[in-house]
Amino acid sequence: MQTIDKLTVTIKNINNIKIEAKVIVQAWLTINQRKTNHKLLEKEFHLDAVPPQHILQICRKNEAGKLIEGETIPTIIETSIKSFN
Repeated sequence: MQTIDKLTVTIKNINNIKIEAKVIVQAWLTINQRKTNHKLLEKEFHLDAVPPQHILQICRKNEAGKLIEGETIPTIIETSIKSFN
C-alpha cells in the first residue's frame, strides 16, 4: 500500500487460511505543543491462504524408518502478499 506521503505498507499472509481485514495507519504528532493525528491509510484487504504445496513440513523417522506422527513443524516457504498504491 502506498499513500501520497510515500508510505509503503506490505502485508504478507504466512498462514494456510484466508485473511480478510482492514489496515489503518495513523500518525500522532505534537507540533508547537498541539497534539494532532493524521490518518495516512485505511484499506480493506483480502489475502489468499498459502497453498499446501508451499508449506514445508520437517519431520523425523524412528529407528525402524517409520514416520513419527504429530512431530511435524510446518514452515511456510512462500507467502501471499498484497500491496496497495
